[in-house]
Amino acid sequence: MILNRCIKKDIEYTDDKIKNLFPKAYTDYRDMIKICIYESKRDKSGYCTIPISEMVFTEAIGGITDISYKDNTVKCSRYRYESIGEMLENISMDMDIKQLLETMKLCEKLLEENIDYIFNISGIMSVMDSMIDITKVLKATRKEADTLKILFNIIEKYMVEYIQKAFENGARIISYSDPPLMKDIIGPKRAVWIAENFTVDFIKKLLKIMPNDAVLHLCPKTVELLEYMDVIELENTDLIEKMYYSEAVKKMSESADIVAGMCINSRMTIKEINVVKLK
Repeated sequence: MILNRCIKKDIEYTDDKIKNLFPKAYTDYRDMIKICIYESKRDKSGYCTIPISEMVFTEAIGGITDISYKDNTVKCSRYRYESIGEMLENISMDMDIKQLLETMKLCEKLLEENIDYIFNISGIMSVMDSMIDITKVLKATRKEADTLKILFNIIEKYMVEYIQKAFENGARIISYSDPPLMKDIIGPKRAVWIAENFTVDFIKKLLKIMPNDAVLHLCPKTVELLEYMDVIELENTDLIEKMYYSEAVKKMSESADIVAGMCINSRMTIKEINVVKLK
């Protein structure tokens, strides 16, 4: 794993009662909601982010993970696949793994408790980075392009099913990020190829299943790449008052499908935000 990721939240779990919920919290929504309540009270914006572990989708498609007891995080322990061909032949999704089912129960419970939350999803390169040596993916963009396209289509289908389930259980703010997919990291040609063959189409698919009162937030790094590709337009929109960034994202669900501006984890207050439109 050579590629960086964004940190989910900048909150220390200093309360022993909260720290002691791990690692059981990864597979029990009752403990998950305690963490969410703690997080929303500690966060200036009043929001929390889920899943508690952002590896849930990766685990659902067969990713091999371990819990790091040093910092109570779930991490990829080793690659499951040795080649793109092997991954294509064997990949499948299990929507019934406990951590996924409990995360969906959490969505429902947070809705019942009227707790605002952001549902994070990782992009294709972040997912691939937990399943296979990422250099093999980059090589495949040249040498196995057709095979990689088929694999991307399968993973896209699984991701759409996963988010559809989250929508059904009450998720309304979806934040999409894929830090590894940067032209400065993997080169502009490969970054554009991957975005053309996954990211753009995935966003379109997501918009088709998204409820009218939901909103999709895009990571600034994703927006930067899509702007470079000239496939989006940004419309700067003034807010009625200054508010925390996460509050602004929710507010824009009333009038926009896609928004962007800064990292979803930002605690800054703002007076304007970007509406994103696909060309």
